[in-house]
Amino acid sequence: MLSSNRWGILGKASMARRLTKSLNSLKQKVLYVATRKKYLHKNKKFCTYQQLLSKKDIDHIYIPLPNSLHFLWSKKFLLQSKNVLVEKPAVLSSKHLHELLKIAKKKNVLFKEALMYRHNFETIKFLKILKKLLKKNKIEKIECEFSKKINFSKKNIRFSKKLEGGCLNDLGYYGISMINAILPSAKLKKITFIEKELKKKIFTKVHFKLSMQNKIVAEIKSSFNNNNNYVKIYFNNKSILYKNCFTYNENKVIEISTKKNLTKIRLPTSQDRYIDQINNYNNNKIYSIEEMKKNIDFLEKINNSIIHSK
Repeated sequence: MLSSNRWGILGKASMARRLTKSLNSLKQKVLYVATRKKYLHKNKKFCTYQQLLSKKDIDHIYIPLPNSLHFLWSKKFLLQSKNVLVEKPAVLSSKHLHELLKIAKKKNVLFKEALMYRHNFETIKFLKILKKLLKKNKIEKIECEFSKKINFSKKNIRFSKKLEGGCLNDLGYYGISMINAILPSAKLKKITFIEKELKKKIFTKVHFKLSMQNKIVAEIKSSFNNNNNYVKIYFNNKSILYKNCFTYNENKVIEISTKKNLTKIRLPTSQDRYIDQINNYNNNKIYSIEEMKKNIDFLEKINNSIIHSK
């Protein structure tokens, strides 16, 4: 839990409103919300981005801005010696991540990525069960998908090329992070694109294969065209399926299948998924800096690969 409790929120996105509710329930104080000038008169907490940057009475900044603005504003607040929690993906290049972590270390503050599902009870339990299975079983293949049907709109930042939108930088990042949570030490050897869909210069659907060391194959799908999210892991003699692994569901179950048996294990679920993330904010064991580095490295390589793929 945090020793200091004074927060500023950069922007009025829906995620910011949801996190604010959870912060309030933990007796954390949201002192300011930076917003556009036309909204400033509506609430005494509201201020401009530049005004928030100059505030001396806050310790933490939450940044739920579009992807293209993460590096710029994270750097500005880190240089002001503020702890920064920025929405996933924290940045889009390993070079930018290295620079921000270097500043955070120099200023003795936190720079953390908001990847909510990684902090939840069910994810932690799932990874513990998987770790036990790995003692006697070898992974051969992983399939992972996070897709959500979203109607195309120019007003939605997910469909903005300028703001670094697209399903890969949004939903696809969850799949990348799940692969790295399952295989924390495995190295990426090759990226192969199976399917991709481009609309208004934005990828609205991607399906690609990651060839990992030890002959492990991981397939990741993400799309704005349908609703689905799961991870399935194939071993030499069994498989494990975890549906709705990235979204809230009261009845979380993993299914372990062999040729003869099907075992279902119910997972404990978090009542407030944002609270878990806040409680683990300064905990580097649940979702470590090293894991974040690997996720950003994979994302950057996949983005570079998709540009040059046919």
